[in-house]
Amino acid sequence: MIIHRSMLNPSRQWLKLSFLTFIILFIIYKFSYDNKLLNEQRSIATGTNLSTVPLSELTRNYIDDVECPEPLVPIYDRVVDPLDDDEQKIPRQIHLAWIRGFDSPQSRCISRDMMKIPLQWMKQFPTYSIYFHDDHAVDTLLNQHWSEFPHLSKMMKACVKFGSAMRIDIWRLLVLYKYGGFYSDFDVAPDENVDESLVETSDTGFFLSDGWSRPSQWLYGLEPNHPIAYFTILEIFKRLLALSDVSTVKLVFLTGPEALKRGYAEFMHGLEDYATIFDGGTHTGMFGKVVRKLKTQKHFDISTDIVPFPRNSTTPEQIHVKERIEREMNTVHWTKIPRIGIPKGRCIDHLYMNDNNLTVPSIIP
Repeated sequence: MIIHRSMLNPSRQWLKLSFLTFIILFIIYKFSYDNKLLNEQRSIATGTNLSTVPLSELTRNYIDDVECPEPLVPIYDRVVDPLDDDEQKIPRQIHLAWIRGFDSPQSRCISRDMMKIPLQWMKQFPTYSIYFHDDHAVDTLLNQHWSEFPHLSKMMKACVKFGSAMRIDIWRLLVLYKYGGFYSDFDVAPDENVDESLVETSDTGFFLSDGWSRPSQWLYGLEPNHPIAYFTILEIFKRLLALSDVSTVKLVFLTGPEALKRGYAEFMHGLEDYATIFDGGTHTGMFGKVVRKLKTQKHFDISTDIVPFPRNSTTPEQIHVKERIEREMNTVHWTKIPRIGIPKGRCIDHLYMNDNNLTVPSIIP
């Protein structure tokens, strides 16, 4: 019989094993601590929390006592209890936003005319929650650290110079990429022929068609982390980097429907003919993800109604409801914003200037 030395001294063997275990646990802890410290430092540097903020916290839906000046009214989130055993890939939530230009609870004050939009969504999609994103919520999401899009913050500061429209174009992709659900402009909603029953459990995306049969940018839904949102954001970055003058932009092509069309096409790349993205029906793209695109462009639209302004006047003007909304809320459509004071130059010039703390405009021809 062969007797090993370790068998004669089991306590020494136990000490070796304990020491080895300690070393392994220390290494794991040290790695976790260093990684946590790095994330905390990054969070402090960017002023954001890297974890996904719950939607109810992002939109601050605990606010329920906003006082609005006449004739405006407050809009609050509508949170619906989730369905039991719900397997639908697109989360049952709708995102609406309106930038007022200031960060206070009063940014939730909207025209009464605009309330028709969430009410129509509630009618056609009754099992969906509705979240209203005010200036605070929009800015919070844009200012978060995005590991998938590390240059987002720099691009927003250097190249996204033209009003709120460009910011909302990018924001809508980010909010759907992180949280999923549906987005719609605040002057459109599903009409009587589009309701939640058309969204199949297996659908990872849902679009209408615009006037050029492109996927609708003004109303669409996605599951979280969808490649269409990812590719569209990268496409916007590519177009921004090629921008010759940040003060002169064509939003349709830069951050709007054309960019979304390109992201949609990249999702379908090599799996279906490019022309099929203009067709209605279901498209199966990358990773076997199914996207539903309705051929219809019809939707509930309040912008063309003729209404009196001021509301209580005995001799009111007769104007489009969209104009009454703008006048009551003291806002201007982005197409009417004067292009004054916007710095000229290429996007890459402004990126370089910001990275190197340069403010001398003479470097830009």
